[in-house]
Amino acid sequence: MKFLLDMARRHDIELHFKRLTDSVRGYSLPERTIVIDLDLSEERMNWTFCHELAHLLQGHGKPDGPVTAQHEREAHDQAQDLLLPPETFHPDAHQLFLTELKERYPQASWEVIALTRVRHRPGVLTIFDNNKRTVRTAPQPLLYPSKLHPLEQAVRQTLNANNPTAHQNGDDLQVEGVFIDEGRGVERIILIADSDHE
Repeated sequence: MKFLLDMARRHDIELHFKRLTDSVRGYSLPERTIVIDLDLSEERMNWTFCHELAHLLQGHGKPDGPVTAQHEREAHDQAQDLLLPPETFHPDAHQLFLTELKERYPQASWEVIALTRVRHRPGVLTIFDNNKRTVRTAPQPLLYPSKLHPLEQAVRQTLNANNPTAHQNGDDLQVEGVFIDEGRGVERIILIADSDHE
């Protein structure tokens, strides 16, 4: 909660917590107020706060019109930068493994760290939730196959509760994987594949 309260103080934001509907995690009001669902995890609260703060900082949703899909993309990108400042995260993304990034940036979720990591150090990100692939993405213009590379598959197969991290190198490719079970009924595997030449 320290990150959230420090950010609110730094940006002169009045912060409120209340129970919101399932589809609404938070919202901002033009008078520099942000409301966050109090049932969210701390990492999700931090993300929601940064996303709503980005809307306020960019002047989205003022009386001249509703928030658009473009506004949402802009707020998403700025929220990543507020949560994981580029001036420190960019060099760290090129030097540290996912587990080390998570230790250095505990305010962010594994997913946000992984998504931001491939934004700063291009690679292919794949996420499995309860053994079902839920994300496979890479920054443009990076092209990638829809199927896992054999090295990605090999790393995925080694990950479990007893072996939560793995890293393998092969033919101009390196793959890093993390197994995460935070006790919320979801076992998650995150894989990042990128060129082993920086």
